[in-house]
Amino acid sequence: MYYNNIHVVRCTEMPSAPRNVTVVECGKDFVDLSWQCPDADGGSPVIQYVIEMRDVTGAASGAGGDGMWVECATVAASKLSVRVRHLLQGNSYLFRVSAKNRVGAGPPTALQQPVVTQLPYGALCF
Repeated sequence: MYYNNIHVVRCTEMPSAPRNVTVVECGKDFVDLSWQCPDADGGSPVIQYVIEMRDVTGAASGAGGDGMWVECATVAASKLSVRVRHLLQGNSYLFRVSAKNRVGAGPPTALQQPVVTQLPYGALCF
């Protein structure tokens, strides 16, 4: 038996997690992050990266710091870095990045340690 109608079905899924999320620079009210592309795009090109943050100030002492993850930026797939602005000086933040394709956002990759927004050592504030 011979079939003339062959249908190719391309299965797509969400991309894998971005790699090596790192802090490039930190100031009193911003953090610059960078990362590398995920190992797999899930069969559909990555269209953007979603950056989320969580304020963990006081988490160790139990005085707050149980903040929820909040989306703070999205960037095009061609960008592998972002500056997150309007942060509070002296607060501790965790960040995570996920890749998104037409199916949805894949699992995030988070910083292993919180970053504290502060003036660089030796800088004067007027």
